[in-house]
Amino acid sequence: MNASITSFRDNSNSIKRLGYLYDLIITNFPLLKEQAEEILRAQVMLIVSSLDCYIHDCVKVGILEIFQGSRTASNTTNSYPIEFLSLQQINSSTDIPTKLLFLEEAIKNKNSKDTYQS
Repeated sequence: MNASITSFRDNSNSIKRLGYLYDLIITNFPLLKEQAEEILRAQVMLIVSSLDCYIHDCVKVGILEIFQGSRTASNTTNSYPIEFLSLQQINSSTDIPTKLLFLEEAIKNKNSKDTYQS
């Protein structure tokens, strides 16, 4: 999870720096204030997207840890849907690293279609 929070913090800092660009524009080019406000809208969209990515990463890491036995499952993770084809691939794999690869791919596939923004 450390990599997930580090990535979120890096994204957050990058998004915050866009605010400095906005300040620079409205200070030096006040006639462009209306156009510069697009930067503020972009900041909101980017931080929400970054938070969504962070949650996706946490879900992925958590489920992989549960699968490996280093974390206890919850009702939410127990009901996490995985496609049947992915389950067949995981089940037919003979070694743990391959099973983890298939599981990670299944989670990424599921998360790519869903958002946690709501």
